Amino acid sequence: GETAYFAGDYTGARQLVLQSIEQAPGDPRPYYRLVDTYQKLGQLDGVEPILASMLASERTRVCAQYGLGCLALKRQDLTAALAAAERAVAADRHFGHARLLLGSVHNRAGRPRQALKAWEQARKIFHASGDAGDEAWALNRIALVHRQLGALREACLEFTAALALQRATGDRQAQMVVLGNLALAQADLGDLEQSLAALAQSLAIAREVGDREHECWILTDLAYVNVLAGQYHRAIACSDSAVVLARTIDSPLDEVSGLLNCATANLDLGNPIRALAVCHEALPLANALADPRHRAGVSLAMAEAYLDL
Repeated sequence: GETAYFAGDYTGARQLVLQSIEQAPGDPRPYYRLVDTYQKLGQLDGVEPILASMLASERTRVCAQYGLGCLALKRQDLTAALAAAERAVAADRHFGHARLLLGSVHNRAGRPRQALKAWEQARKIFHASGDAGDEAWALNRIALVHRQLGALREACLEFTAALALQRATGDRQAQMVVLGNLALAQADLGDLEQSLAALAQSLAIAREVGDREHECWILTDLAYVNVLAGQYHRAIACSDSAVVLARTIDSPLDEVSGLLNCATANLDLGNPIRALAVCHEALPLANALADPRHRAGVSLAMAEAYLDL
């Protein structure tokens, strides 16, 4: 199911993930992936009755509650997501994935300290059970919050520890994600050479496993870090590749990010006319996105371009 999902075969992934739930009803991971798959199919509402029906069975009840929490989080319904996560934790105090979900809800709601507490509890549960892969995911989330709070060296140490666990389990896709996160923390610290090296590793894995969505994200991050490093032509090349891929996978958010990086690099190169043209291309896409920060970023780049004309 994972292989089909990352290859873009969401219909096939849905069937395989449902089979996985039938065969291993106590494993929470397929429930999360089921929500993801229905979202990719543009049928997010269709997964709710499936998960709700699973609440009637003792075999699937706790994991289905977790799945409903994941669905509520996808919908940005933090109240419902928090209630579902708390019910899943109350039903099984040793359910690490429910604590991961609880931390995600707190973090999305702007409560990073409570998120850290939930994720540290999850990490301890996974460590005690010898589940190195899920312990690594908990460490990755802890590191993300430490980066958000400005504890950059601590975050880098945690990302590195997570990466070591994932290498021990052989999970290439997990390594790909953490390498990208580590690279951005390194960039925040000014360790740009190490950051670019980590991004190159992440990009190679994304292409190896065929994860085009992550490949697009890493190309965007490569453009950003290359701008920081003063490698503007490389940044533009990475941005152009990210934009092409974003259009292929139909991701307006990634397309805007790629175009904005391209505009920034052109501004730094002293090409305000080109930067302005890219901004005009990005603005309608940014206006259609829910998050106003993207509009603000494009508008700011346009203002800078007009000032430089």
